Amino acid sequence: MKHLPLIALLVALPALGQFRPPPLTEAQRLSSSGDQPRAEGSRLLAAGDKKGAETQFKKALDYYLQALKADPQLIVAAEGLGVVGNALGAHDQVIHHLAPVNAAHPKAADVAFNLGIAYFKSRRYEQAVPLLEGVRVGNEPSHLVAHYYLAQFHLATQRGDLAEVALTSYLALRPASVAGGDAEIQGLLGKAYVLQRRPAEARRAFELAQAGKPESAALQVGLATVLELEGKKKEAISSLEKLSGRFPKTVEVKERLARLLLEEQRLPEAERTAQALLALQGSANAHLLLAEVHLAQKRPAEAEAQARKALAVAPGLLPAQIRLGTALQAQGKHDEAVAMLETAVASSQGTSFDALAALGSANRRASRFQKAIEAHQQGLKLAPRYPPAHMLLAADYFAAGDWDRAIQHYSSVLQLVPADPRATHWLAYAYARRGKSRAAEANRLEDAANDLRRAFDLEGSGVMALNLATVLLDLDRYEEAVTVLGAGQTRKDSTWQHGFLMGLAQLGAGRSAEALQAFQAASASAPDADARAEVGAGAALALAAQGKLDEAVAGLEKGKGVRLGAALAQDNLPFLLYRRALWRVAGGAVSGAREDLAAADRLGGAHPDQVPLATLARALVAVEDGNSAAAAAGIKRARLEKVGWLLPGTPAVLTAYLHYRGDRFAEARKQATVAGRGGGPAARAASALGRAIQRREAEKKYQRGDYRGAEAALKQALRGEPNSPVLAVNLAAAQYAQRGAKVASAASAIWNRHAEAVPEAKLNLGVAALDTQSKVERAVGYFEEYVKSGGPRSSLVREWAERLRVLRMGSAVATEGGAL
Repeated sequence: MKHLPLIALLVALPALGQFRPPPLTEAQRLSSSGDQPRAEGSRLLAAGDKKGAETQFKKALDYYLQALKADPQLIVAAEGLGVVGNALGAHDQVIHHLAPVNAAHPKAADVAFNLGIAYFKSRRYEQAVPLLEGVRVGNEPSHLVAHYYLAQFHLATQRGDLAEVALTSYLALRPASVAGGDAEIQGLLGKAYVLQRRPAEARRAFELAQAGKPESAALQVGLATVLELEGKKKEAISSLEKLSGRFPKTVEVKERLARLLLEEQRLPEAERTAQALLALQGSANAHLLLAEVHLAQKRPAEAEAQARKALAVAPGLLPAQIRLGTALQAQGKHDEAVAMLETAVASSQGTSFDALAALGSANRRASRFQKAIEAHQQGLKLAPRYPPAHMLLAADYFAAGDWDRAIQHYSSVLQLVPADPRATHWLAYAYARRGKSRAAEANRLEDAANDLRRAFDLEGSGVMALNLATVLLDLDRYEEAVTVLGAGQTRKDSTWQHGFLMGLAQLGAGRSAEALQAFQAASASAPDADARAEVGAGAALALAAQGKLDEAVAGLEKGKGVRLGAALAQDNLPFLLYRRALWRVAGGAVSGAREDLAAADRLGGAHPDQVPLATLARALVAVEDGNSAAAAAGIKRARLEKVGWLLPGTPAVLTAYLHYRGDRFAEARKQATVAGRGGGPAARAASALGRAIQRREAEKKYQRGDYRGAEAALKQALRGEPNSPVLAVNLAAAQYAQRGAKVASAASAIWNRHAEAVPEAKLNLGVAALDTQSKVERAVGYFEEYVKSGGPRSSLVREWAERLRVLRMGSAVATEGGAL
């Protein structure tokens, strides 16, 4: 066993030789040579010898550049160059040499870190942030500053949530040797919480930052901002005023006080504070603040002067460029404003949200909508979760009439800040505009109603109610329109138009009384004669629906004295005249119907949608005039089967009526049967017409002397109307005409029973008294009673009675027959 160590040694020697590192390449040797001056430079910098450190860093930089020249993909050389290059401020060199290495070796964390720092220092944030975010997740202590830079960026772009994550990670990772800087980080955390509107956490962070240190004006300003978040703006202003007394020469305090006064629109005080700041320090920021106050005071020329003074003190100061552009735009100097703001965007290398926001707004106000959209889209890329970024872009799309995208971005604002009043208001109007646009398109009324309903839900104003109700009326959704208008009428911006549309909705829902009431209320608040004429036209339609056609026609004619009233009468009066003509012809007033048709013709005749109504009225007048050919042609020409407002079966009823009036009873029955198949009002009308056909047929048969046929027809009619006194009287007459004295007693009993209801019954009793009883005096009495009733044969029967009196005085009694 004592020989084992020797054996182990002998075995180990060849093994150690096998793993000897290969010789360094020239690039590696150069890179290694740069490490010594780099380390020495870091030591000198820590000791406070900046000049000595700079000399050493330059030596190291030269070695690393030579190394990368020999091998452009050497990672260690790239890492070293990144450290010393950033320390020397040679960010362009770092970017030039490290970008290719990073592209080839994306997992090389130190290369990505130093390249990200170089981009950040060069304000190329779009390239810096992804690199630093990738490094941050590794939580390497050597990359601690990545968290700090990311927090600064997120605070600048108003992303308090992301800034909080970066700062919290920094505190968790930082070594004890740098714990003295925690107060600064807590102060930044306070700002991050302020952006997230979390006052309790912000207060705690600012107090931690302040603890154990002399009172810091900056931190006390942060605590005043917490008071603002808590809704205690008066307390915040009071705190800042006291702080200004304790720190009379501290610019930050006066500046924050002035800005808070500006936010509260306490403009005279804001101006005095800004002037005091300017007297304290004639800085560019002081001039800039006074420019902002003047802008709020609507004094753009003075704001322009102050912004130019700020730029004279600090050429290229970005906020001053932005305010100068805004002041120029407010004076209508659009070209100058846009040029100035383009300069501001260029000087910020496109990384300033405020500059892009102002440039976009200036372009929008100059009606250069595409330019505005491009600027605000770029701003949105910088701050994708910043509500004003979406708000500005939405305003561009709204101005350009792109309702879809306007709705998209206003909705994004509400996702970020629920119930934001401005976003809610403008989203409602975007939906309303898109709804109106869709209402004008073919077959998009349903989409329009959905948009306008959403607008009404969001804002609920009287204007939104009118917009929605108008489309609902076009869709024949009268009940929903009534509900919407009822809500709209309770709003402060309700007008007479709500009552007018309510009348139309109630009319469409079949409630003419409520419609008339709504029109009357609207008329009482109508602002002028034209508005009253418009409401009057609606009231006329409501009266017509109640059958008060005379009042309806009179109402329209009354409004002819004003321009709109005359136009409304021209448009609507023919419709009412045709309606009244139908009404009159149905009541037997054919001459009045003719007058209405002639009056409608004088007004220009029927509108296209009124042609069937006018044709029908003329056809029915022709029926009453006995011109069946013209009537039939008119009914056919009207194409009533295609008229939507007629009840089903109406054409068949009218055709049956036409045959009935022409005594074509078989054809009339056939059409009445067709009309009765569909049920409803047409079936009831067909049934009534069927009974009239039977009565008319019986009458015609009686007149021809076909008493048996008349009797059969009347019996058939009585089965449909068993309680009809007229049919009973006529049936008795038909039976008496056939069988005379055999049925006289029974017939007389029927006539006596219905003598009060049917005047012809007394006439028949008089005839029977002469025929079967030869009782002249009784006959004369019945005839005289008939004359008193005013029956249609009164003049003839009066003559009979006179002749009977004369004949009664002689020896002969003459009888004359016939009585149906």
